[in-house]
Order: sequence, then C-alpha cells, then structure tokens
Amino acid sequence: MKRYFEFVDDASSKFWETWVEDTTLSVRFGKIGTNGQTTVKEFPDTGAAEQARDKAIAEKTRKGYVEVTPNTTTTTNPEKDWDDFFVDSETGLVIELDDHEGELIIDSETGLVTEVSIEDESSRE
Repeated sequence: MKRYFEFVDDASSKFWETWVEDTTLSVRFGKIGTNGQTTVKEFPDTGAAEQARDKAIAEKTRKGYVEVTPNTTTTTNPEKDWDDFFVDSETGLVIELDDHEGELIIDSETGLVTEVSIEDESSRE
C-alpha cells in the first residue's frame, strides 16, 4: 500500500510517497504539482523493506510531514479559505464547515484539485 505525505509551509510545498513491493522499497518525492523523482532500494526480505519504510515514515513525520490521501490535495486560492473545507472519506465530497457540500475536480496527471464545486443547503432539498 502506498503512503503519501505532504509538507507545506511559507517556504516550501513538498510531497513524499513510499511503498513496498516484495523486497523493494520505493520512494517518490518532490515539489507538489510535479511528478517528482523516484528512488528504489532492494532488501534481503519483505520484513527488512517494511522496517526501512517505517523508519523513514517516522523520520518524515518528525520533520513535519503529514499523511494525506493522494489525489485530494487542495491548492491555495486567494479568493477562498481552504481551511474551511475537508473531504468526506466515505463519499469523496468536499464538506464546508457550515454544512455545504460539493465535489472536487482533480487533474489526473498532477493529482491536484483544479476546481471545487460547492452546493448550498437549499439546492440539496
């Protein structure tokens, strides 16, 4: 299973993704919105690869990376405060804190949100 993390602050906007297949540990990283680069490392067995992955995850989270669901990344838009939204993990709908719902339009190549469509409560009746 792939695990995806992001680190965003005033100076940077980075992602880091890792997964294990058999005895191979893969890591993809880079600037959010790019494909980044991938490194691959072989281990003697699956357990060793998983242990190395878990150690790297612990290191990244100590540095401030946060695990997020891939392909639901929000982007900064000066006209909207994205902190007022979250993605409902069951329906995939964007939920605004004041109970509005909508949907994400996601760029399939970058995995970034390109548009958010919000419905007000009256349109759902």
